[in-house]
Amino acid sequence: MMGLANVFIFTVLAALCLLAVGVVVSRAMKSRSSIQVMILGIGIILTGGIVAADPSSNLGGVEYLFVLLGLSFVIGGFAKKDS
Repeated sequence: MMGLANVFIFTVLAALCLLAVGVVVSRAMKSRSSIQVMILGIGIILTGGIVAADPSSNLGGVEYLFVLLGLSFVIGGFAKKDS
C-alpha cells in the first residue's frame, strides 16, 4: 500500500512542478522579447549542464531539471511571435 501512496505523491508533486514551470515561462514570455527569453533559456541550460558535468556535485538529478527548464524557455521563446 505504501508503494501506491508514494506514486500518488510523486504524481501530484510532478504536476505541481509542471504547473509552476508553465506559469514562470508564460510570465517571462509576456514581459520580454523572444530573443531575451531564448537567451535566458540558454543560460539556464548551460548552468545545469555545468553542474551535471561536475563530478563532485551530487544533487540527485536536480541539475537535469534545470536543463529541461532551460529547454522549455528556449522552445517558448522560439514559439513566441513578437509584434
